[in-house]
Amino acid sequence: MTTNKPKKSDISKEKILKASLELFQVHGYEQTTMRAIAEKANMSLGAAYYYFKTKDELVLHYYAESSKEVEHRLGEILAKESDYKTCFKLLLQFKHEQLLPVRSFFGVLVQQAGNLQNPLSPFSSSTKELRDEAIGQIEYLIENSNLKVHKVLRPHMAKLFWLYQMGIVLYWINDTSHEQVRTNRLIDLSLELILTALSMSNLPLMGQINKSLVKVVQLVESCTATPNLEEQHDA
Repeated sequence: MTTNKPKKSDISKEKILKASLELFQVHGYEQTTMRAIAEKANMSLGAAYYYFKTKDELVLHYYAESSKEVEHRLGEILAKESDYKTCFKLLLQFKHEQLLPVRSFFGVLVQQAGNLQNPLSPFSSSTKELRDEAIGQIEYLIENSNLKVHKVLRPHMAKLFWLYQMGIVLYWINDTSHEQVRTNRLIDLSLELILTALSMSNLPLMGQINKSLVKVVQLVESCTATPNLEEQHDA
């Protein structure tokens, strides 16, 4: 029986990534240099640059690897659960477990979220592929769960829950309670509120609210899309 050995390039990338995350935690993102990362990873500066030309590339690689882990975990969750609230809560908890070792460093990155020109912002053009993957994972969760919403809202649900997830992560980053218990409480309360509202989305009186929610998603999308998209939505 043969086993697939890790490629040398993958091992080198993992060493560089591990070294960079450790240094980012101690010295901060801006203060950490590629030379320091190379030294920490026990390789030459040229070798480090061969795999990652910039620190931004390193972070984007970290995002991509984290996304693969989320996809795997999501499959495990859906193999056992179909209740949307339970599944999404487990997914959020897993993401927090992922980020916990780099919480202080990630907190610095989150501060850049509002700057769409920053390549590390989750709303930037540089992270579009990763953003689409994350939204696709939530879409997959919805498809395989018991979530029921009005047909007007259904195409936008994954994006709405992705935005909600971003808000939860931001709260978690700034949560100073023991083991971030306030975040867990917020997830329970807010998910219950959201899902209760969505369960009412098929009522006749909810028509205008459903349309307003769709417009919210479209307005957010317009910030990361082509310059003319907002005008198209407003037309």
